[in-house]
Amino acid sequence: MRTSGARWAWVLAVTFLVATVVALLVNLNITAPAPDIADDADLPDIIFENFAAARAAGLQEVAYSLLYAVGFTAIAMLGPILGDVLGRGDPRVTRFTVFFLVAGTIGILSQVMYVGGKDVATAPYYCDCDFLAPQLISRGAVLDVLDGIQSFLVDTFSLLFAFGLLAAAGVAGAKGWPPGFVRASQALAVLGLGSVVWNRIAVQLLVNADVHIDYPLIGLVILAVIAGVATPVWAVILARSLTRDEGPSPAG
Repeated sequence: MRTSGARWAWVLAVTFLVATVVALLVNLNITAPAPDIADDADLPDIIFENFAAARAAGLQEVAYSLLYAVGFTAIAMLGPILGDVLGRGDPRVTRFTVFFLVAGTIGILSQVMYVGGKDVATAPYYCDCDFLAPQLISRGAVLDVLDGIQSFLVDTFSLLFAFGLLAAAGVAGAKGWPPGFVRASQALAVLGLGSVVWNRIAVQLLVNADVHIDYPLIGLVILAVIAGVATPVWAVILARSLTRDEGPSPAG
């Protein structure tokens, strides 16, 4: 079990790191073109150019979405594996096992559902008639809905995973696991909860207060810190904790 858990932890570290790098390159328009929108463009033209840019970045978006989905699968697998390693006597083990499983499943859905829906919404097939503008606007609305659903699912994942991490940290500390793993789990949980508070509360309050800041850029910074740094670091510490010695559990 410890060897299997370490392998899944490394899968999580690698997939989240690579996926985040690709996602940042795409969303910062380094490896994908920015929409070519004229200053006097109306709404249908803006949507049309956004769709064209989305199609140009399509393969890269599919790549990083699938990598994230694999990483979420690793999180789901780590729940029961860590439960077996730590032992089933503590009710907190059951809690973090369930939290990891449910969170990982929700994470997978957030990626697969979005990338599939976006591919349909941005497909280059339009009505050659008087209803072209309404069709573009309706497709843009569908894409906005997909964005909202994905954001909600990712925040739900972050919340459940954070609860699981806190429970796992408590059990690991009681079982004599390395303090580094306990602290890393707690830190990642705090970051995850902080991202949910930012997305669901702070952003809404700032928007309602008519505060103009670069919200997408802040979102990318949060993505880089949590998915690109903190989660891979946590996963590497977990892998090292699982394989550091012989015996039925890392506590020896």
